[in-house]
Amino acid sequence: MNTKKFAIVWVVALLLPAGQMHAQFALTSESWDRAENARTGRPAPPANAIYQVTELAVHAAIHNQVATVNVSQTLHNIAGRDVEVELLFPLPAGAAVQNFVLMVDGSEVPGQLLSREEARTIYEGIVRRKQDPALMEYAGYGLYKTSVFPVPAGRNRTISLKYTVMCTRKDGNVQFIYPFGTQKFSGDRISTVKFTGTITSDKDVRNVFSPTHTVAIDSRQPKRVGVSWTENNTLQVQDFKLYFTPSDAEVSVTAMSHMVPDENQGSFLLLINPAIKAQQSKRVAKDVILVLDKSGSMSGQKIEQAKNAAEFVLNNLNEGDRFTMVVYESTLSCYSAALLPATGKEISDALGYVNNITSSGGTNINDALTKALSYTSQSERPQYILFITDGMPTVGITDEAAIAANALRANKHGVRIHSFGVGYDVNARLLDRIAEQHGGTVTYVKPGENLEVAVSEFYKSIQTPVLTDISITFEGGQVTEVYPVRIPDFFEGSRIDVAGRYGKPGKTKVVLKGKSYGETRTFEYEVTLGAKGENPEYAHIGTIWATRKIGYLIDQIDLHGQNPELVASLTELSKKYGIITPYTSFLAREDVNLYDTHINVQQTSQQLMQLDEVSGSAAVNQRASKSVMKSSSKAVAAGKAEYADAEGVVTKVETVKNVGGQAFFYKENRWVDATLNEGEVKNATSVKQFSDTWFELSRSNEAGMNQLLTFDSEVVVRMNGQVYRIVK
Repeated sequence: MNTKKFAIVWVVALLLPAGQMHAQFALTSESWDRAENARTGRPAPPANAIYQVTELAVHAAIHNQVATVNVSQTLHNIAGRDVEVELLFPLPAGAAVQNFVLMVDGSEVPGQLLSREEARTIYEGIVRRKQDPALMEYAGYGLYKTSVFPVPAGRNRTISLKYTVMCTRKDGNVQFIYPFGTQKFSGDRISTVKFTGTITSDKDVRNVFSPTHTVAIDSRQPKRVGVSWTENNTLQVQDFKLYFTPSDAEVSVTAMSHMVPDENQGSFLLLINPAIKAQQSKRVAKDVILVLDKSGSMSGQKIEQAKNAAEFVLNNLNEGDRFTMVVYESTLSCYSAALLPATGKEISDALGYVNNITSSGGTNINDALTKALSYTSQSERPQYILFITDGMPTVGITDEAAIAANALRANKHGVRIHSFGVGYDVNARLLDRIAEQHGGTVTYVKPGENLEVAVSEFYKSIQTPVLTDISITFEGGQVTEVYPVRIPDFFEGSRIDVAGRYGKPGKTKVVLKGKSYGETRTFEYEVTLGAKGENPEYAHIGTIWATRKIGYLIDQIDLHGQNPELVASLTELSKKYGIITPYTSFLAREDVNLYDTHINVQQTSQQLMQLDEVSGSAAVNQRASKSVMKSSSKAVAAGKAEYADAEGVVTKVETVKNVGGQAFFYKENRWVDATLNEGEVKNATSVKQFSDTWFELSRSNEAGMNQLLTFDSEVVVRMNGQVYRIVK
């Protein structure tokens, strides 16, 4: 029996804007498309109907600014017939690619480099025949084209790609980008997608950061950092972005900024990483006060975990530290009359005391906090209170506002209070209020989670302070709305990310002040804030800033009550940036009018009443979610939006998505750019998809803007200052 063969084109996207290297595989049936189109007059079916991708693995070895990338992908032919595969590699003209090698089952496949003009002819030809706009994303790039090779029916082919490229460096920040987003051409989910990387440098590798993926970072060696990320059963729709800064400075500052061409304010993100080593042998001595709940509700596993957590903290105090404990239920048990030195004998005695703690009684939070604060004093030493509770206040003063006011009155020296809420019975709003007033944090330990692990992991992160009592000011740039509002202390191995807005592009001085090793230190840096349209690779910074502001707005409404201005701002930011929350999820409904501001603000106000719950799973989950938003450094994911509801369930929103850094809502059977007003949508210039005008619009764009032409349905979008309605 003869097996019919047909040819397909395997597109490997090596997108290299400004010298960056991307690499990913996708398919389109080129030769067969022509035959089917000629025979039937109709577009050919998707090529992913004849293949599956089973695994994709990427490894990048980056040294200073040079990246060597190895990509391996397994292709399985499910067509029931042999296929002939031709590989196309889109890459911009002038990209500094070296050692470009493509292997198929261990054999090298030759290829040739085509210019951008030659490549555009191929891209546009495929798009016209398939009536599929997806490949327009690559219009404007060059092309590396290989010869044809077969994939037998029912068999696999392992395709490997290796290349070396010079990464972009801007303002000291090295950028590496890999477009996992082109995986969307594969159609089906891939069993395993993974990225591993090593970053080595002649200087320390600092501020390693991915705004797109939750990566694991191994920074134990300052000049060699490992990065990894894995996801199973996934269809990635956004590119993998990784940034780092080579620096030997005591405090390293990396700045990223972007200003949308049609706006007068831009957004920035500062990554600040201390590596103060001059007096490393003389650790900063600190005071630690453990406040442990031993009420009856803590009986069983919780009290054992709390005791283990206390033992961990005691065993990890540094030489020169001081400590004490306040153990509370209906009454208080104070371990000592004053702070004690962290010597071997004192720690041994304290461990014995902890071992004998048993649970009973009610929960006297007010007296426990005020007593703990009485141990503090005016001091050069950093002072921290670790406060553990699993319930509502039931003894003594139980009013939430009164407890918060009393603690604030007792904290005369700016001591940080870090709280751990165990289970769902805590007063979550009270814990959040304490964190806001005392510059601390809240860690919610949900049922089934381990309190000991939560406390020990947190304590390890604050074990060694290197810069405390920090302030950051900006000279120039017209900087506003900076988050976090209060800068936390710097600890060994930590990083602080600061997001804000600016009105004046250009050089801006950043002044950082803090206490280190008993003296006040000042660090000054000059950063450049981008002008309108500059730094398109940082378009995601706006969503990071907006996410933080939304978290801040929810926090203020939660702690101080609804304010019409805050509710209106929350509604507008959620719409503009496509950041969906439990309080603005109604915006995603197709029947909701985005332009009816009054009604939408009213609806947000009604949804915000969920915050009236101060205890229970909904109360805890809402406070945990807003805490994540307040400190987020992750951009809104490309593709469909998602949010965690009041019960912590992650909901994917089909009618909101992000394309090219812009938010779109699906309304009245079309996608609408969230930044447009009603008049702009009504008066948009119509352009028919796949028409000559549509292709001309693509040619007039910067290459990155062509993502906005890849919708498979009608869309109203702003491009290059003009509003278009792309119709089918």
